[in-house]
Amino acid sequence: MKINEADIFLSVFSDITFPYLAADLELLGKTLKKSERKSFIRFPLPINPLKRSIVVASLRGLLRNLDVPFPTANFLAQSNSIVQSGTKKALLEMAKTPGLFGIYETENHLIWEEEGLWPVAYSTLFKQIIGLIEIFTAATDKQRKSINPSLTNTLLSEYPRQMPTQVHYAFASLGAWLAGGTNFQYFSLFATQQQLSDSNTNRSYAQKIGYNNADSDALDKSGIVALPASLVLPLLIAQGIDMPIFGSIPIDEVNAVNLPNTLDINEKTKNKLPGFILDKYYRSPFTARVLESTGLLGANTVLRDHYADFYAGVDQVALIRCKHYSAPVIEVTSLNELRSLVDKIPSIDKNGVFFRGQTSFYELEREDRVKSLLFADSCNLEPSLLTSASRHGFDYDTLHFALRHYLQERVYSNNTLSNKTARHEWRKQLSSPTCKIDYALMALAQHYGFPSHGLDVTLSLDVATWFATHKFTYNDRGKSEYKNIVPKDWSSEPLHWPVVFACQMVTRSTNQSLHDCHELADFGFRAKRPIAQQAKFFLGGHSDHQNRLAECVICAFRLRPNVYNTTSTFERLFPKPDDDPAYRVILDFAAEPAFHAFEKYVNKFH
Repeated sequence: MKINEADIFLSVFSDITFPYLAADLELLGKTLKKSERKSFIRFPLPINPLKRSIVVASLRGLLRNLDVPFPTANFLAQSNSIVQSGTKKALLEMAKTPGLFGIYETENHLIWEEEGLWPVAYSTLFKQIIGLIEIFTAATDKQRKSINPSLTNTLLSEYPRQMPTQVHYAFASLGAWLAGGTNFQYFSLFATQQQLSDSNTNRSYAQKIGYNNADSDALDKSGIVALPASLVLPLLIAQGIDMPIFGSIPIDEVNAVNLPNTLDINEKTKNKLPGFILDKYYRSPFTARVLESTGLLGANTVLRDHYADFYAGVDQVALIRCKHYSAPVIEVTSLNELRSLVDKIPSIDKNGVFFRGQTSFYELEREDRVKSLLFADSCNLEPSLLTSASRHGFDYDTLHFALRHYLQERVYSNNTLSNKTARHEWRKQLSSPTCKIDYALMALAQHYGFPSHGLDVTLSLDVATWFATHKFTYNDRGKSEYKNIVPKDWSSEPLHWPVVFACQMVTRSTNQSLHDCHELADFGFRAKRPIAQQAKFFLGGHSDHQNRLAECVICAFRLRPNVYNTTSTFERLFPKPDDDPAYRVILDFAAEPAFHAFEKYVNKFH
């Protein structure tokens, strides 16, 4: 297959929705006030001709979408930054009468130039994007050289998936690839987005591969994404490697400690179909094949040897499956018993053990034929620890930039002398490739009710037990509340008893996944709720890796019917808006008419 690699990258980056609300309106207002009407941005380019053409194509792809609709420009013109600078009229005139623009290369740069000031408005965002390319290039190059300086394309890039939004994810992947990363990780998300958002498309693609109607339906209901060869092969070729790695995992990868039914799952060529499938829960890609007992994720029931001594000393009432590995279900009757068992778990990661409490065990829904394909006859009871955005079918990126815009306006509209440092620091952090503000925004959103690409967890066993024994509900006044579960409320089926998951990051791919939720305190948005809950935000990855937290599960503690008296209380765990600046600002954000669509997701407890 002969393709133009640059054209593939152009197409992929053109698919990204441009975040118009990422405009830096304070900079724009200051520049409009100077009566300037032309602006430009320079993007540094690599010297290597092939990599240069890829970077140019990628940037052109994103810039292709940068055509600010007038309703969006009108919304931006109402912002405090623009109104206070007295440039509302000038901004609307610029939006109504767009001038000429050009995107062209010089010796060392790509130039985006306009008869207008949109380059100024989005300069903070593009500074961050350029920084992402550079920092991921440098980090990957350093890691590659530490392994073998003489080799190229030998390093799997894992971390771009942990970026907060798609635009961050795409350009972090580009940076890692430019340094010789074996894979272009964002290709996986690009190729699966349509199927993940539309079951009809996914079933249609499965039928195109060769599955019948019943099997196509079974795959879709079981979280398996269909990928025709015509979609995947050009991406693999553009990636520029011989080894077929899609996303960040080799196609048909096996785990040496838990092999499929056959040592070589490519052996039965008669069972293969002309395309690929990907498990959206664990982002694992495979050659498409008929639905039979194969064990693509391992045909045996294997526990992690990290916890062999701990497992040997507990009574297991059941086993659950977390990708290649299984974990025990341990029943407890009291909080003291639970504490005693947790104390015996070895600490392998510097973050130690963390927890998630749930009022019931929720199982991933898989058709039996698909379970057989993935696990053969081994343990196949999978915990559903899905990212909240994927669980709700929620477009997190739209919320992200809306909330970022709102908080930025709160920071910029404060013109007091004491706030000037905060305003300067906001822009500095917002343009930084470390994405501190973006990560803090995602954690803030998650802890106050908005679905995100992650889950809230806690370092406190006491807090996790409280959440396991208190049911979340909405009352008839539109408010949220938690009701204590008493023994008579326990289900007659033990599988649905309250559960506390004990977790720890034991794999390289889950490193750096735990984030705090108080980085915005310096800007007046201190988050008291996650502090009170000793909470962390576990970044689960994007919608092609929805059940990532399950890969960290050590065991599941099932709570037998009893009274579990914790030291936690609702009043302590959920401070009132007057005592919690982050809670207050989230309520204010949701009350804004422009962002009213997000209001239903906010947990209003007071």
